Amino acid sequence: MKLVFMGTPEYAVPSLKAIYDNFSQNLIAVFTRPDKTQGRNLKLKETPVKNFALTHNLPVYNPETKNELAEQIKALNPDVIVIIAYGMLIPKEITDNYFCLNLHGSLLPKYRGASPIQASLLNYDQKTGISLMKINEIRRWPDTYSRRRTNLT
Repeated sequence: MKLVFMGTPEYAVPSLKAIYDNFSQNLIAVFTRPDKTQGRNLKLKETPVKNFALTHNLPVYNPETKNELAEQIKALNPDVIVIIAYGMLIPKEITDNYFCLNLHGSLLPKYRGASPIQASLLNYDQKTGISLMKINEIRRWPDTYSRRRTNLT
């Protein structure tokens, strides 16, 4: 089985680590957003996912466009793509042709989008959680396989 991981922030690193610890022989590539400048000196900074991948000698891809992403995925031809807070909508060309699992930081459908954890905190929710789902381009209500709840109070 060929496995690709896609993620960017620190939030995604524990899942990448778990995949690496249990399936390193299957993990063929890590995709993350391109490095960004940060701070007063506008120093280029790697994403936490890229940092982990490089430390563990994993191949890293940083596509800047959806077309570039699709081309790179097609060349790798993975069996499974695991996506956690990647930071770019995954093109239909990928979701229609590959098995894509997404771990989303909310109890869907609440707080769909890019900042579900922050939204849950700002709205003083009593509970939050994560949702594991198979994604598709339509993104109406994808097949959700599992949810885990946790109390915030």
